[in-house]
Amino acid sequence: MDQSDSEKDESAMSEVLKPAAKPLGQLFALKSVFQHRPKTISFNHDLVGSSICTSTKRAVVLKMSGAKTNIVRETFRANGFKTTTSDTSSWTVHWGKAQKFASYNSLTERQYVNHWPGTFELGRKDRLARNIAHMCRRIGSKEFGFFTPRTFIVPGDYKALKNDMAESKGMYIYKPCASARGIGIKVIDSISQVNKGKYSLVQKYISTPYLIDGRKIDIRIYVAVTSIDPLKVYVYPEGLVRFATKRYKKGHAAKKSRMMHLTNYSVNVKGADFVQPGADLPLFSVDSPPEFDESWFELSKWSLTMLAAFMEQRGDDFKATWESITDVIVRALLCGDSALNSAFKANCPSGNAFEMFGVDIMLDAALKPWLIEINTSPSTASSSPMDRVIKSSVLSDLLDLVGLHAPKTPLPPRSGRIKRSLRDLDDFIPEELPDHAKLTLLELEEELHRCGRWRILFPAADSPYLRLMEIPRYNNILACKWLATRTPLSVLGPVDAKLINVRRRQIQMINRHPPSSFNRPVTNARPVTDPIRARVKPGSPKPLLSSSRGLGSRVSTRLDSGQSRSRSRRPMAHTVIRTPSQRGIVGKAPGVGRTVSAGPRRAGVSAARLDMIGSIYGAGIYM
Repeated sequence: MDQSDSEKDESAMSEVLKPAAKPLGQLFALKSVFQHRPKTISFNHDLVGSSICTSTKRAVVLKMSGAKTNIVRETFRANGFKTTTSDTSSWTVHWGKAQKFASYNSLTERQYVNHWPGTFELGRKDRLARNIAHMCRRIGSKEFGFFTPRTFIVPGDYKALKNDMAESKGMYIYKPCASARGIGIKVIDSISQVNKGKYSLVQKYISTPYLIDGRKIDIRIYVAVTSIDPLKVYVYPEGLVRFATKRYKKGHAAKKSRMMHLTNYSVNVKGADFVQPGADLPLFSVDSPPEFDESWFELSKWSLTMLAAFMEQRGDDFKATWESITDVIVRALLCGDSALNSAFKANCPSGNAFEMFGVDIMLDAALKPWLIEINTSPSTASSSPMDRVIKSSVLSDLLDLVGLHAPKTPLPPRSGRIKRSLRDLDDFIPEELPDHAKLTLLELEEELHRCGRWRILFPAADSPYLRLMEIPRYNNILACKWLATRTPLSVLGPVDAKLINVRRRQIQMINRHPPSSFNRPVTNARPVTDPIRARVKPGSPKPLLSSSRGLGSRVSTRLDSGQSRSRSRRPMAHTVIRTPSQRGIVGKAPGVGRTVSAGPRRAGVSAARLDMIGSIYGAGIYM
């Protein structure tokens, strides 16, 4: 029997696609698609251009503080890092608790920390609530007031809370402002249950939650912020769905049952009905979920893929729900944008930081997503085999996305202090951009080539979110306009076209294989392939990037970079903005209006642009 074209392609690429026998603890480096750019440390070494790093005999060091979980320790050790907890200065990555602002100024160009300065503006419940209220006043409650329950911060809002409770006769949820793991959270229905003198937060209780088998759920979604200026936000297309172990009952009588009202793992794991998920469960297939298995009802934790399968079987629109969820995520992060940008400019001029947030979302019966909280240090503990696979994959893909500089490689150039004006971007001609702008875009493209499963939410072509920023800043507008063009990558610098073509074919092949064909042991950090498949309307061209809020495929790719780390905001009339490396005069702010879906990234991509990177990004979902 003759082989089909696809079978011949698979046969020809079989050697390229075989996972390499990577020695445990060996450091790998990854080439950039741009020539003369530094290599980055590779945590997923199977793509062409990844090779053993022989340029140094000195160990790369992970410094850990706070909770020291096995997943973090093993992921770094499996990729050539030595681990320390001592107060040494010779580390490459600091993973742990938030840093003091002063410590950021002492970072070298090869050191990275896993927190941006000032992220407590999002991570503390009270600060997040105040920042959302601020954006409601500045931009409008229609844009920022719809995704969180009505919130009161005691003691300041005690009188307003008392009046509201007297009028509504409903239930509320009481939370300490800086707590975690469900500590101190309780359901209340009387003002007498609120300590007027204790600093706390009270929210209206969502009394009509989305139920699965009669139980409440929430969704833990992983979000990465790799840069502040331009703001770069990514979402991971796999996560955890956590169940309350007691069936939900309406009414005040059951308000004391924490295992009915709270979905926190640390609360429900203590219950006799809690059942840990096993290893052989569907993962990384939210775009094409498998058939739902009713035996899953017995479990107390699902993957996001399992939720997609359940909703599809039930007739609920998961894709539309996911689009709404990612929209809420971006808007929530924009609420802390101004404060984070100020902290970044003042304390982290090197930009050598990154952040992984754990965003908790709850759905109501109408499938409306509600933001519960944003965790700045989401748990990396492996409480079950499923947790272990998901979290190790998230972590290794995150570290590739960040692009840690490989040892003994020349560091990329950095922009100096530069005057810039938004008027310079009115006539966007990529070939005529100044060098500092091209460097920003080059770093963005390198990051997109390393993103693995991570899917970019912002910047995006024709992004609706620029209008929702207090100051959208030069670099944010620059990045969005660049992604909307059909410009070949060679405009930014010399490109290794051969490497791009080989990688493109390799990634296309990986997309056609089931995940079981390429899974590597968990100790080696993550499954090798990205089994996520995108659905495209028949006859439709591939968009350059996935929808800013959709499920566009992002296949496992990574490449070299020297990230642009900075921040974002929105222009006031003729405001001078200064970043650590540049400053500029910003024109008048555009009007603020109701946003609409960004839609597909690019419908008519030029042959040159598509040949360069279109297929590497993969097809997007048309919502």
